[in-house]
Amino acid sequence: MLRDKFEEIEELDNRTKIGTYIAIPIVLLGLFYFLFLSSAFDEFSANQNKINSLQKELKKPTLRLVTAKIARLEKELVKNKTEIDENRQQLNFLQKELDSKSFLFISEKSISLFLNRVLEASLQKNVLIEAITIRDEDIPYIGNLKLKKVVDINASGQFLNELSFLRSVEKSTMLMKIENIHIVLQDSSNPLLSLEVKFYGAE
Repeated sequence: MLRDKFEEIEELDNRTKIGTYIAIPIVLLGLFYFLFLSSAFDEFSANQNKINSLQKELKKPTLRLVTAKIARLEKELVKNKTEIDENRQQLNFLQKELDSKSFLFISEKSISLFLNRVLEASLQKNVLIEAITIRDEDIPYIGNLKLKKVVDINASGQFLNELSFLRSVEKSTMLMKIENIHIVLQDSSNPLLSLEVKFYGAE
């Protein structure tokens, strides 16, 4: 049948014959697309939709992930509660200490009173004040308290007099702490006394 068809084509004029030969592959390609490629594209599209659906399912939180997240949050909650309880206990302790004593918080007036008492104590205890240096600070301490000021005191005198002077400074009613006490003995003169007095105030 094909041979008869080709013979019929050969009998046509050249223009019609060329057009027929050109049309044959186009028709064959069209048949190939509709018979094979169309179904392949449909299958590819269906598979792509399945992949997208699976990816959406994977993005959904699974029971294991949710359980692990809840466990982690519960652990963080317990840790935060523990820290809060510790801070509350510390603040309660400090509050009791403050309530049991009449503290004078730092101010320009209170510092002036403290310095006057230091000078009075030095005269009473026969201790010579060599130098007093005042430094402003703003360093967090505990809760709402901050280190606000540091007074450096350098003095000289007999050893027992210096100890008595130091006790007088410690009796101050201000919220303070004495640190870095040094007594340096010298051969030919009285020992040198140096100390830091740290004052604390509300934030």
